[in-house]
Amino acid sequence: DLHSFPTRRSSDLVTVQTTTAGAWRQQYFGSTQNAGPAADNANPTGDGIVNVMKRFFGLNPLVAYPPSALPSALMTDPNFTVNYSHSLLATDLMWQVQWSADLLNWLTNNVTDIGVSTNGNTETRQGNVPANTADPLFLRVQVTTPSN
Repeated sequence: DLHSFPTRRSSDLVTVQTTTAGAWRQQYFGSTQNAGPAADNANPTGDGIVNVMKRFFGLNPLVAYPPSALPSALMTDPNFTVNYSHSLLATDLMWQVQWSADLLNWLTNNVTDIGVSTNGNTETRQGNVPANTADPLFLRVQVTTPSN
């Protein structure tokens, strides 16, 4: 009595690859698609922090966070400093600390941005601008995705 077993040709094998962002979306939303509540600019918890920023900062997109979860800025004479942590798993995102005197024009000259420490998959960083650069002086961490 002969038995036959199905065989699989190598051309029948399918490899599915996903992006870093897709893997993150799959983990939290069950889909790799940049759409609906999983979209980069979506804010499913209504806390004002969009998904791409939660991914960069290593935050859970399904949890509402207070403003204290975001970068903090302070005067550290002679600099105006922004302290922030980011996920080392968000390898596809690019970022830079920027400053502005008017919240319209954002610049990177005179900015130093250094790593302070690493803990697991999180790096703590410090961006500095000389305090006498402008008056008033604003700082931000701008995050961009590969498609921007």
